[in-house]
Amino acid sequence: MKRGQVTIFVLLGILLLFLVSFFFAFIAWDNVQPKTKAQVAASALIKQCVEDVAQQGIRILSAKGGYYEIPSHFVIYTYEDAFIQSYYPYYYKDNNLFVPDSAVLKEQFSLYLTANLRPCYGNTSFPFEYIGSDTAEVTFLDDSIEIKYDPQTKLIEQNVQTTLDEVTVSIPSTYYQAYLVASAIAVEQNTDDNTFCLTCLQKYKQESIIENIIIQEIALEPDYTIFYALNYTEQARGDQILFMFAGRYAISKQSSPLSLIPIPDQNMTIGYPFTYHVETTNIVDSPLTFTDSSDVFDIDPGTGIISFYPDEKMIGTHLVEVSVSDVLGHSDVTLFYITINAVAEAPALEYIGYVHAFANEKFTYNVTQTGNQTLYYTDDTDLFDIGLLNGKISFMPTEEQKGVYNITIMGINDMGQSSTAVMSLIIT
Repeated sequence: MKRGQVTIFVLLGILLLFLVSFFFAFIAWDNVQPKTKAQVAASALIKQCVEDVAQQGIRILSAKGGYYEIPSHFVIYTYEDAFIQSYYPYYYKDNNLFVPDSAVLKEQFSLYLTANLRPCYGNTSFPFEYIGSDTAEVTFLDDSIEIKYDPQTKLIEQNVQTTLDEVTVSIPSTYYQAYLVASAIAVEQNTDDNTFCLTCLQKYKQESIIENIIIQEIALEPDYTIFYALNYTEQARGDQILFMFAGRYAISKQSSPLSLIPIPDQNMTIGYPFTYHVETTNIVDSPLTFTDSSDVFDIDPGTGIISFYPDEKMIGTHLVEVSVSDVLGHSDVTLFYITINAVAEAPALEYIGYVHAFANEKFTYNVTQTGNQTLYYTDDTDLFDIGLLNGKISFMPTEEQKGVYNITIMGINDMGQSSTAVMSLIIT
């Protein structure tokens, strides 16, 4: 009898084990079911939103020194001729560094993503249901931004709820390198005498991904603020980006009888001679000596005249410091950029050929070019005036203007080179 009972329990145990195994096998089978078209499309939409919003964030956060939220130390600047105010974080202020560390940089980028991603994919026809707060984990590498985004979102399909998977995206970007250069500049500018070093900037353009360093000084007694804009190329779209921040320094109370008149940034083309006379406000009658930091020219030490022929080896933008001193120990320095361009190719206008217009109906046409130059457009007809800068033709022919007209359109670039295209305009 006992043996029979044991046998029954063994059989029941085997049956229970079989049922449990079957249950878990069913769950596993259910989990690997192929995704529906809606699930695939929803996941693809969210991933595309992560890529798009991240690329927008690179531009926007660069312009704010890496911040999405307003930082503790910032300066507000209003653009001329526009009622636009923007804030810039102080990376350096009165002998104090306020450079955000990489953890803050990640946090701010993550905040930007989570603030903008759901509006991106949520405003669609997909039946989404949010089950919690979405999260974005950001990792910065030298040449990319790695993002893990958990949407915390369900897709509702005919009363079937599917929790959408985490999305992983890699965005090619040197955003983090631009931040590191900005940090290094702020650290170097943190001097005991709270003064701004012009010459310190040149090496950052020569030894990093920064293509240009733009500075603007705003004097406000008893100090002055310098806005820095580090120009670099965003890899994902090939756009030019500005990483911006500010520093605040003391205004020197010493007045010097010798100062250089500011030199505007210069543009030139290889093969064409360039000459510029550096001038000073020299109150004391004393011999002057001019020097420069440039590797493309040598300033005349006695006259302050810059004169040279740019060649193809000099193409690019160069940050130059010019200094002047006299025998009495007075001195001054100024900084400017020289941009040397290659000889522009002659412009090429797209073929136009025969174009039809109707009397008493508005006619529009855009003349386009095959390259990407700044062109100025002209025409040789009295029927219309082509847009000088955009090449747009827009007019309404009259009954009296019916006929066939051969019109020559000319495009001229900044170097005076030109090309033409003929429009055979038929008005009926």
